[in-house]
Amino acid sequence: MTGGTVMSDQSKNILGLVYGVSTRARRVIETGLRERGLTFAQLGALKALIEKNGMSQAELAAALDTDSTTAMVLRTSLEKKNLVKRSSDPGDGRIKRIEITELGRSKVKASEPGIEAFYKKCDSVAAEADIKKATLVLQKYFDYIGETLKGMAEEKAGAGAKRHVGRPAKAEGKTAAKKAVRAKKPAAPKAKAAKAARKARKN
Repeated sequence: MTGGTVMSDQSKNILGLVYGVSTRARRVIETGLRERGLTFAQLGALKALIEKNGMSQAELAAALDTDSTTAMVLRTSLEKKNLVKRSSDPGDGRIKRIEITELGRSKVKASEPGIEAFYKKCDSVAAEADIKKATLVLQKYFDYIGETLKGMAEEKAGAGAKRHVGRPAKAEGKTAAKKAVRAKKPAAPKAKAAKAARKARKN
């Protein structure tokens, strides 16, 4: 087995463990959150708004490292629970700002003791020095994967721009063709008049 293959297997194991740890920790935390009518994702959105209140939906999506659709679903669910509210941006009425309500803040505050207690128990699983080493390694993976996603997004945006080249002229051609077809069709009133005339001749 080559060194490259060994490293590849190690990376798979590390990323697999990260996913597993994250999933299990989320399940533990979410079990406690259900008593307060929250999900793990909703708590994350509320915490993001506490750090920076009044974000747009796009800004919230970026803060949560997710897509706009997911951010919209979260915002809608939180609105229904009166944990957030929306208001128009003073500078641009088209933009809606998402603000956490007092009820939302109280929900976050009430959830903190249980989550902190769980994290303290996790601290006892490994030595502090080992945790610091693991954190440094995982930060490198986090940064690398983040750069990879950024590059993929830029590549996709560039490909989309290339596909759009020449489309305006094509669209104009289609518009012209549609106008020509419409020009050949008789106007509705004339068509009705002709039909009425044919009926009169038959009678």
